[in-house]
Amino acid sequence: MVFLLSSKVEEEFPSIKASPTEIPATLVTILGEKPPLNLKKIKLPKKYFECEQVVLILIDNWGLFECTYFGGLGAGKQLIKLLDVFVLFETKNPYAKLMTDDIFHGGLPEGAFNMIDFLRSRGLSGIAIGRKGDLDAYCGRAEAVYVKNDSEAYTEIVKRLNKFDFISVQFSDFDELYEEYKLAPPEEVLKKLITRTSTWIKLFHDQVKTKTIFCIVGNHGKKELKIGFKGVAAKWKKANAPIAIFMKK
Repeated sequence: MVFLLSSKVEEEFPSIKASPTEIPATLVTILGEKPPLNLKKIKLPKKYFECEQVVLILIDNWGLFECTYFGGLGAGKQLIKLLDVFVLFETKNPYAKLMTDDIFHGGLPEGAFNMIDFLRSRGLSGIAIGRKGDLDAYCGRAEAVYVKNDSEAYTEIVKRLNKFDFISVQFSDFDELYEEYKLAPPEEVLKKLITRTSTWIKLFHDQVKTKTIFCIVGNHGKKELKIGFKGVAAKWKKANAPIAIFMKK
């Protein structure tokens, strides 16, 4: 797979290649617990392992293409100033269902491990926010907050920041946008959605207490789509890589 990362981002932020199956052990370790079952973790800077809250943001059909070609990292340069580490995922399963399975179950067989249930077994609190069809596959016995769209998800997470040790939210409006516009959304519409989502994340960052870690994960959406872009955009989208972005307050 070819990774396309703008030169500005590549210069300013260290990039790490990893597998989505390394996310759960990484987040468990960040919260001060020892990962079970010899799960591997991503090698992050030491400052990430002194925290009191983890916010995991999953974004369907969002990756390097949206970050670079449309300038989605910046949203008026609000968010880019906060970023610390880029993770480029090397995976044969870049789609939403398979990646969330890897992220919450560590790539293990069904029933062997669930990240939120493990954290709860260690006395930590966890909650998941998203569409019912998504959450039921991975939230385990944690409290689930079902929403119909990203605006509702935004409202629900704002209510719960700083009240749980671990919070996850899954945004799916990008995925639905590609469906709505028959795989070729107008660039201005896509830019507005990228800016809105980036602005929300900046607001979350402003609201949370210090020693909070954000892990923002992008995937290729709920199913394989033949995106209707042309020219350079088409080439970039084809080579799009699923990513994670880490930042600490």
